Amino acid sequence: MQKRVKIKICKTCKAVRAGKNNKNNMTHLENEVKLDALTNQDQLTNLRIAQEYSDFLGASYKNSIFLEKISSVEVRFKSKPLYLILGIVSFIAGISLMSNYNTREIGNALLIIGIVLIVIFFFTRKHVVSITPDGGNSIDITAKGVNESRIEEYLTNIHEAKFARTSNIGK
Repeated sequence: MQKRVKIKICKTCKAVRAGKNNKNNMTHLENEVKLDALTNQDQLTNLRIAQEYSDFLGASYKNSIFLEKISSVEVRFKSKPLYLILGIVSFIAGISLMSNYNTREIGNALLIIGIVLIVIFFFTRKHVVSITPDGGNSIDITAKGVNESRIEEYLTNIHEAKFARTSNIGK
């Protein structure tokens, strides 16, 4: 027979659970305190980092990693290189077709399409903060529109929280 474990919710976290202080309504554990959040889909607490979000089809995703289980934190750019490739090809084709009088209109159209695709490529680039545990699924936080200094501050907060957590384990 399995033993049931009752999780207590701290007083300050009841307000968070009711949605007063938390956009994603993450349920907090006892003695858990929110430290930081990079977006409205993630939370860094003194015990763990958690992510909750829904995709465009309505599917809901939840993932959390206890701080002592974090093995790496990575920041990278995520982009769609197909836009850049198609943009460059269209741009070059447009320039070469503009030299002939019969295909000048098609060349202009391809030139404009190429420029638009290249601009779309640069506007769709975004930072992704990837937090990987010792095992299990990683948490990928899309930080679109967040400046690099804020991302660095968030990473520092993750490392400080992990250090504090691992220092207190076993005491």
